[in-house]
Amino acid sequence: MANLCSAKLLKVFVLLFLLLLLNSLLVLPARILVALAPDNKSHLRSMLPLINRLASSDHSVHIFSFSSEKIEEKFAPNVALITVPTELNRENIMKEMGERIWKQTMHSPMMAFVYKIFAQSFEVLLQKHSDKVAEVLNSPWDLLVIGELFSVHAYAFALFLSDHRRVPYAVFSPAMMMHSNAFKNALGHSWVTHPHPFSPILRHSDDRFQPQLFSSRLFNVLESLGEMLIWPFVDAFVIAPKIALLTGRNDFSFDQLYHRSEIALVDSIDLLAFPQPSANDVLSAGAHCEMPAELPKDYRVFVEDPHSKGTVYVAFGTAVPWDYAPPHIANAFFDAFERLSDHRFIFSFRGTFPNRTLSPHIRLVSWAPQLEVLSHPKTKVFLTHSGLKSIKESLCSGTPMLTMPMFAEQAHNAKMLLEFGIGVGLSKFSIDAQTVFDGLSELLHKPKYAQRALKLRHIFLDRPMNALDEANFRLSQIIRRSDGSKGKGEKRREFVGRKGTEKGAMESFHLDWTFILLAVITFLFLDK
Repeated sequence: MANLCSAKLLKVFVLLFLLLLLNSLLVLPARILVALAPDNKSHLRSMLPLINRLASSDHSVHIFSFSSEKIEEKFAPNVALITVPTELNRENIMKEMGERIWKQTMHSPMMAFVYKIFAQSFEVLLQKHSDKVAEVLNSPWDLLVIGELFSVHAYAFALFLSDHRRVPYAVFSPAMMMHSNAFKNALGHSWVTHPHPFSPILRHSDDRFQPQLFSSRLFNVLESLGEMLIWPFVDAFVIAPKIALLTGRNDFSFDQLYHRSEIALVDSIDLLAFPQPSANDVLSAGAHCEMPAELPKDYRVFVEDPHSKGTVYVAFGTAVPWDYAPPHIANAFFDAFERLSDHRFIFSFRGTFPNRTLSPHIRLVSWAPQLEVLSHPKTKVFLTHSGLKSIKESLCSGTPMLTMPMFAEQAHNAKMLLEFGIGVGLSKFSIDAQTVFDGLSELLHKPKYAQRALKLRHIFLDRPMNALDEANFRLSQIIRRSDGSKGKGEKRREFVGRKGTEKGAMESFHLDWTFILLAVITFLFLDK
């Protein structure tokens, strides 16, 4: 009888354990709000795979589309757009930035001007679309995912919903985490052994990052210092006054934004080059490859020409305006393409088509199905600006790259390709037809580049868990553990957080002790 009672009691305990386990793993469908930089399709496309993965788990994902352009992407059924037009004058912005993109090297302090533009657009959003903003903020949300860069309205939404609705939020970096944000997260990223996101534009075909050179380390430190020095001014004078219009608080800082977030998601190519420290609350969500659709018939007929030795695909993304390119650069491209008449060229050209007669083996288009073209077995080389999504699609298709970085983190990405040994570089400052021809010939005639690209693809994807599945699990875990109670996030950070996130630059760089030491030395020197 005693044994029978013990057996029944054991069954009850096992059943209770299983019920508790099931309850801890069960995630009910949640409402997730996504807010990214205005008028930025590139950042949306970086997050789109994660958005669709969350939607595939029955979560209802709503994208606050603060854009003047129509969004045409392949969204999952559970994804909805909340569309609000911007008042940005894209033509004026492009006119101001166009020539800089082609003729200058951009540095990290220039981001302050971009933040000023988007901070003003947020003020206009509150003035002209306050009803839509109120509707969004008064809706029930279980999680908010915001873009790291230029998303002033998203920062305001995150802080408001966190303060008034206890909604947890995650920060998504669409390219790579900036050095200043890594510093705010106390990740211990080195300023000298890892190229800065705003690395110098390539000077020649094999212009790699060389940390053993003092000049390379000095540039990195100066670029990082410039980035660090602008943020207090951007926080206090550019972003905070605009966010205060919604939150009523004029104390915004990126330190605060990151400290209150639940997790940082980064879309990057990690583990292959330039390794950096990470943490439990920082997750690389970019290690995945999308499946290409079928290549449209007109493209397929063009690339499968029996007389062709292979296809070269040329594209410079959505933010590089060819109308502002110096004429000699476009001519250098086309002159080099003409010399390779036994290959086919597809050039996705964003701008006014040049007034010149092109040979039949060159096809100029305003848009092309990039992933499908790169994934075709006849495609041999990708001539690119080294945007992150372009590099990932090229890596996923095993296509070597001829890279000509233009601005932002593209030079960093280009140096990464050179380090991988899957590409050759071009300089926008010294390009001519011969250098383009030499770069294409190197990649077309030496199979080692394609072989290494395929090898790196397998290394990139060889992980214990798919990156999108892991990101979906971590975000679902945040939703499951959040009950809207005040202080829950703070308790979690006390347990897994790093004490360095609570320290400022004065303590982190030991400037306090440095000043004390200098004061003592000065006192002793003057005393004599």
